[in-house]
Order: sequence, then structure tokens, then C-alpha cells
Amino acid sequence: RTPYMLPAGPDAVDLSHETLTVPFGATAVFSATIDDTRFNGPEPTQNIAQAEFFIDVPPWITTTTPIPIAMTPADGTFDSEVEVVTGTVDTATLTIGRHMVFIHGQDEDGNWGVVTALFLDVVDPQLLYLPIITTP
Repeated sequence: RTPYMLPAGPDAVDLSHETLTVPFGATAVFSATIDDTRFNGPEPTQNIAQAEFFIDVPPWITTTTPIPIAMTPADGTFDSEVEVVTGTVDTATLTIGRHMVFIHGQDEDGNWGVVTALFLDVVDPQLLYLPIITTP
């Protein structure tokens, strides 16, 4: 899509989960590190300005409107070149099943970085606690 622009932005790395399983109706919490220092070359680094995530629709899709959801810096302020950020999702707004969460960050120069993703599995809470029945 934009192979010469995305490397100028920060990377989303160190996702807290590759797959997050949450009962329907619960809040899903995940984190990532937004890092603008990983580019290998003369590119200057900037502080992180923001991070956001999208559920099921990545930011580059134009046939439907992607809905960005802001992530918050773990230390309370976007003020460095590397920021740990957290995101929360109320799973009551989702359907039961597997969802893809797309995460990316932006630096102070306005450069968005490459998107990284994780799976969010929303499960029926009744199925989580069913006893295992064995027959002799």
C-alpha cells in the first residue's frame, strides 16, 4: 500500500497476547509497544503522538469505514520515542467468535507505522465452565 511511507512511522511490537480469549460481555485488555527507534538508517526518530486499534476492519480498507479506537500510554503521556500502550474492548459489542485487532502508532511528524495484529476470541461464558465428563 505505502511501502516507502510506513517505515518512517513507529512499529507496534511486543503485543501482550497473540491470541486473547475473553468471555462474551467481559472487557478485553491488551498492550503493545509503539517504537519509533527500530528503523535501520538515517531516519530521525520522534516521540510517539498516538496509537489506535481497529476491530475486524484494518485501517487501509476503503469499502467499509474502519473505526479507530484510541489506545492510552501506560505512563499517562505520549512523550518518548518508545511507548507502551494499552487498549480495552467491551466484548458485549462484539459477536461470539474470532476477531482480528489491528494496532498501529503515529509519531510526532504524523507518520503512521506498519500495522500489527492479534486475535481476540470472544467465547460463550457458559462453555468456559462446563465439566469434563468421562465414561468408564
